[in-house]
Amino acid sequence: MTSVIAVICIVLLFPTLWSTLVFGSLVSIGLVDPQPHYYRVDDEKFSPALFPETVWHTQEMPGRDEKAFFIRGVNLFSTGSVDLICPAYIVKLRAQATARDYANFIPGNNEASVRYFRQMMKGCVAFETGEIRRWDTLFDANGAIKK
Repeated sequence: MTSVIAVICIVLLFPTLWSTLVFGSLVSIGLVDPQPHYYRVDDEKFSPALFPETVWHTQEMPGRDEKAFFIRGVNLFSTGSVDLICPAYIVKLRAQATARDYANFIPGNNEASVRYFRQMMKGCVAFETGEIRRWDTLFDANGAIKK
């Protein structure tokens, strides 16, 4: 009983501790990957016009007649058959939205950041397995296709 009370007190005193543990667990088992990667997208199913270059760093391989293009994004959530790929800036927006606001007596999230994060999440795309493939080895450290 004492341990239960201790856990409840810790969660109340440090509310971000629980979400940090859960997020860390999801990362360690591969359901979430906050690191940006490059993905090969088949352009028979998706048009490159759907992925603006300024948001997705869209690139095509020069000199290839292959029907594919590459985007840069983060795998925000994966269920095995579906991957939720978001632009890389979503990771920073997520951190801002989940940061605690200690300006009030009872700490809470910054509601404006949460609303903005939810609005920007609409730009994420759910891909089924086979529609995309992670392809980091093709790109150099500056994000350009290796020659």
